Amino acid sequence: MGEIKPKKTVSRNVAVALGIVCILLIAIIAYFSVTGNSAQNSYNNLQNSYNNLQNQFNDLNTTYNNYTSTHSHTNADYDSMWAPELVLINLTTINDTVIYYPSFAVRISWLNVTGYVVNVHKNWAYNCTLHVVAYGDAYVGAAIDSYINLGTIAGESWANVGPNLYKVAGDITNYTITPQWTASP
Repeated sequence: MGEIKPKKTVSRNVAVALGIVCILLIAIIAYFSVTGNSAQNSYNNLQNSYNNLQNQFNDLNTTYNNYTSTHSHTNADYDSMWAPELVLINLTTINDTVIYYPSFAVRISWLNVTGYVVNVHKNWAYNCTLHVVAYGDAYVGAAIDSYINLGTIAGESWANVGPNLYKVAGDITNYTITPQWTASP
């Protein structure tokens, strides 16, 4: 007859070992699945944060560009802001009239100019002068057309003016005193 072959059986220890290996494999697969999703979530969160920062930067850049388009200065504007500028401080004029009677009446007027000229900016003012123009009643044109030389006035400094006496026959009816300077020597 035929032979009976014994059944092959797996020992209980091998079955338990195979079960443990299967459980470990399932746990490893589950761990990497969860970790993989977590890594993807972290990447997505970082990408969203980057996009938000990029949008904020773009908004700030737009705000800056809008501001500078309406609030900018040219180089000439900046140059003029720092250019020297002379201001007359406590500048006084005394217009005295004297009448002489030796043999006939002659009216003589004196214009006395005193005070200070201040350079209100940091840059120096060169060739500074005060242009004095006065009109008298006895003249059609200017009775006085003269310059008071002040030299160079350093930035944020001042010069003393006077006394400067001008003599005019007749009365002085009107006068102007205009500061003049150059920005370079």
